[in-house]
Amino acid sequence: EYLDKYRLQKIQKDLLYTDYSIQYILDKNGFANYKRFLKLFKDTFQCSPKEYRNGQKKVYFDHFFGKYRTYHEFVKSL
Repeated sequence: EYLDKYRLQKIQKDLLYTDYSIQYILDKNGFANYKRFLKLFKDTFQCSPKEYRNGQKKVYFDHFFGKYRTYHEFVKSL
């Protein structure tokens, strides 16, 4: 479990700060089983890696809370 959390943190950074393919990121961080990774990622972040990558790079102004939030933060708050 600790190793999975550590790997997810590294994958999270790679998704946000690189343009590497998702498959390359998984291989680089030691996830051989894509289905297992996808379930773990969705359980943790409530979205797919692609949605996470695209959503985190977009920022929206949330008028209700009066602050800027990423798409992922917005969806998570619903």
